[in-house]
Amino acid sequence: MNIQKKLICSLAVFLSFGAFAAEEKEDLLWGVTLGVASLDFESERPGDGYTLYEDATYTPFVFGIDVGRGNHSVSYKITSAGDEDYNRERVPATDTVDNSLNRVTVEGRDHKETTITYQYQIERFPGWGLGIQYNDVENKYSGTQKADYEHYYWDGQYGTDAQLDGWGFFGTYVRPIQDTKWVFAAKLGVALTDYEASWQYDRQINTTDSYYDVLTNLDGSTLTSSELSTGDATSAIIGLTMAYVASPKSVVYFNFDTRVDDFGELNVAINPTTGTGYWENYEEGDDFQNSIELAAGLEETNWKFAIEWRYSLN
Repeated sequence: MNIQKKLICSLAVFLSFGAFAAEEKEDLLWGVTLGVASLDFESERPGDGYTLYEDATYTPFVFGIDVGRGNHSVSYKITSAGDEDYNRERVPATDTVDNSLNRVTVEGRDHKETTITYQYQIERFPGWGLGIQYNDVENKYSGTQKADYEHYYWDGQYGTDAQLDGWGFFGTYVRPIQDTKWVFAAKLGVALTDYEASWQYDRQINTTDSYYDVLTNLDGSTLTSSELSTGDATSAIIGLTMAYVASPKSVVYFNFDTRVDDFGELNVAINPTTGTGYWENYEEGDDFQNSIELAAGLEETNWKFAIEWRYSLN
């Protein structure tokens, strides 16, 4: 899930289009897409005796470019936004005291999605089609920690960079609605998705009096924890579209898509905690060890409704 992999997958899609479309006699037809979407996200993360629930709402902008020849087409689309309403809940609620570092505050969750799609229309409208797409999603979390104790306090910050990418294979059915400018389309398929999330938690301890002066260099000492979670899922792709053909060059699309990715039990690799000052030679189990609870399973659900305007360039 890096830039090199994205480039290779993108190149594979475009080469597929080039190889198949080369047999067609028509000119290349180019188009651009602009739009806005409403994206609702939910996740469920079962842990040891508890479950973490998350939900967020986005209003991302959509930009895309496409090219087609004959029955073949390929498109590149980006959907990106920061969260507008993010909520996180632990059930049952933590039984630790209010100033525990286990009580986290998430400041934001940013979302970016890139989709590259190749489609082949088997028969002219109405008719069936086939498609393959590469989908890459990046969700970034960030937050801060504040915890006051009798003789010291913690300042901390943490971040998670979660990436989901994979291939989707789907069939389509497109049918114009008789005597109108409307066209109905449906999409059904399967997605094979890999999940990878890197998590890092940095915290600093600051003393408020001389109580801990016997501990050399404790004031201002830091601890850094990190881990990597991976998993995979096979899920259904479901989509419905109503398109209004305003003119031969201008079409407005109303798209609804949903999918559920159940990654099951994640593989978690925990890196050794490192420290500075008092914890320069830190070993697990030392005093003042604190951590944030992380769940071991993951199920994500997304609903997206988008209004997109496509304009044909030629």
